[in-house]
Amino acid sequence: MLSQQIIDQLQPYDFDRLAHKEKDGRRRLRLIALAHLKEGKSCSEVGAALRVSRHAVMRWVQWFIAGGVARLAGMPHDWSTQRLAKGQEEACR
Repeated sequence: MLSQQIIDQLQPYDFDRLAHKEKDGRRRLRLIALAHLKEGKSCSEVGAALRVSRHAVMRWVQWFIAGGVARLAGMPHDWSTQRLAKGQEEACR
């Protein structure tokens, strides 16, 4: 169960409305999870409902606490699209 302090941090947000506007599927799922948590469900219940682990739900809560709604976008993975090191890329031009 989440602490009352965390639930209080969730109260000002309308996660259902934010999820409805969100185009990114992963971020939408995270917003829906926070909406369920705001209603008082446990991380295990939310994980089961959304077919993710409770650890993923807890990680999303940590992200939200650390950086608000904007942080729910996840971590940027610049390395996944970078083919060459910057120096090598410059040499090819």
